[in-house]
Amino acid sequence: MRGKSKLWLASAGLLAGAAGLGAASVALYWQPCAGQFLNGSVVNGYRIDQEFTGACLAAMDGAPVALLSTGPSLWALLGAGATALLALAWLVLVPTMTLPRASRLGVALPGLLVLAQVAVVSGAGFPAAFTGLAFGVELSVVLALVVLAAAGVRGAALFRYGIVLLAATASGWFHILLGYIGATMLSEANWDSPPGTGSLAVLAIALTAVLTVVLWQRDGRTRSAAVPGPELADALQR
Repeated sequence: MRGKSKLWLASAGLLAGAAGLGAASVALYWQPCAGQFLNGSVVNGYRIDQEFTGACLAAMDGAPVALLSTGPSLWALLGAGATALLALAWLVLVPTMTLPRASRLGVALPGLLVLAQVAVVSGAGFPAAFTGLAFGVELSVVLALVVLAAAGVRGAALFRYGIVLLAATASGWFHILLGYIGATMLSEANWDSPPGTGSLAVLAIALTAVLTVVLWQRDGRTRSAAVPGPELADALQR
């Protein structure tokens, strides 16, 4: 496994791009609730001090369950772009893995299924295939981690792959459910989704991008420290 490969930086860049597009998508969708985000939130002591506008209530009622959503609107297109970048952030790491061809396919499966989700989302609502793919994405995460562990990936290396994989599969069913639960725990305005829902996923993706770069740099320092300098190497040979 090539932990110092610059493909890790490419992955981090794709994650950062996904976070940027995702943030723009969330901000555009929740524009009708501008100035009302703290109403009923934990920051406001869960107090609802003012009535939500009709436009905000409509947004809360029809909020998307993930960054990936339907329709020709700009926010939906940005969300689809963000989701595609997440898939690529995982797929770009596959060449860093020393695995047989069949095992590589199993490890790549989460990214491929996320791209399939982007492809099938169309029309006025989620097609039945999206739900199946959302569950499939979560199962493929388990498969990929098992394959990596069976190939001898352990400790910090498995952690690095794992955090990118979890960020890349933000469109998985349990990811979506946890994001919704997190949003409703932070606000009493939970009919159906509190204003700003989706922000936690964007934040998690952005943090993963930063952490990926930090761990990449740390891996380089660790490897440098493990290689003896010329003087020490000469002394060891005597």
